[in-house]
Amino acid sequence: MMRWVWSVVWVVGACAGDGAGAGSEVASEVQPETVAESETEIESEIESETVPESEIESEIESEIESEIESEIESEIESEIESETESETESETESEIESETESETVAETASEVSVPTSDFVPPTGRQANAGPEVPGAYRLLLATSSDGLAFARTDRILSDQANVPNMLVLASGAVHIYYTGSGIDAMRDTSAVAISNDEGATWVYKRIVWQGFDAQPVPGDPEVHHLPDGRLRMFTTQGLGGKPAIRWGDSDDGITVTYGGIAFSRPAGAMDSQTLYAPGAAGAAGTWWMHTLQPGVPDMLRASSSDGQTFTFVATVSPRIGSVEQFLSNAIPLDAGGFRIYAFNPGQGDIHSFTWAPPGDLVAEPGVRLAHATTALESATIKDAAVGRLPSGTYLMAYATKIP
Repeated sequence: MMRWVWSVVWVVGACAGDGAGAGSEVASEVQPETVAESETEIESEIESETVPESEIESEIESEIESEIESEIESEIESEIESETESETESETESEIESETESETVAETASEVSVPTSDFVPPTGRQANAGPEVPGAYRLLLATSSDGLAFARTDRILSDQANVPNMLVLASGAVHIYYTGSGIDAMRDTSAVAISNDEGATWVYKRIVWQGFDAQPVPGDPEVHHLPDGRLRMFTTQGLGGKPAIRWGDSDDGITVTYGGIAFSRPAGAMDSQTLYAPGAAGAAGTWWMHTLQPGVPDMLRASSSDGQTFTFVATVSPRIGSVEQFLSNAIPLDAGGFRIYAFNPGQGDIHSFTWAPPGDLVAEPGVRLAHATTALESATIKDAAVGRLPSGTYLMAYATKIP
């Protein structure tokens, strides 16, 4: 609108600057009607370009409303984002707390899962115990740094217990299986002593035989790892009036489910000593078993591809010098092969052999633990069971007659 006003002023001023004559001519040429018409046209054009105040107010109000709506939307979005972040943080914190609580519960459950004893081991010799029954024996412990030279700890694992067998689990728990008397008023039954602190403390559990014959009670248990994490147990139990070796599997080393007859002979087989020799370059391995036979000093050797059914291989006569030895527990050697501990009840010391199956047994020089007469043991020690603890120490459980 202002550009039209300045145009009129410029025209009038220009005319005035040309002198009186020119001004008279212009004045004479510009008649009043013409000027009026021009002004009318100018005002009309000005009015035509002038925006009504109502429209301006409407536009302003519209812009204000738009800005307000935009600000409100922005604030709402900001609040939503803030609430979402807050909820996300809250959920995350809740999840973290939940996971922490779960871990705490898991740790507590793990602590609670430590077994408690089923019974308190008896003390002293069983009254009227015969010379070779468990009631006449006790189990003592010894340790070694190399598996060769053992020293007594003078620690009694259990009285009225015989024929120990040891297994160290992947968790580090130590299981010592044995045949015991005085457990639930039974003369001969199987039990296991379990330690989760390398022998500092022990709990005692009964072995539960599921599917085995009720009588005679399974005895002299021997346990091994399986590739799937379960445990395979071999035990001596009667078959047709003669002892035989039966097998079963266990998830926890306490409850054993019957599998079948592992090994039997016409004259009988008992007190198995079993090991698993892995095959070369990932090939399938072989299970090997040595057993005693009633009334005969020689031992029977058998083998199996599945650890369930064993086939007789040979009769062997382990000797230290001229003294017959009975094989007890075996441990794997870092260099390959096995060390098998051995004893002779009449001679009284613990010896050992090395063995790379299916070769010959090789006697190791020296004595692993010499017999001694003390307040805790008689002159005879036997049935050495050995395991290597996570710390590297070798732990031995051995049987001796209670003085």
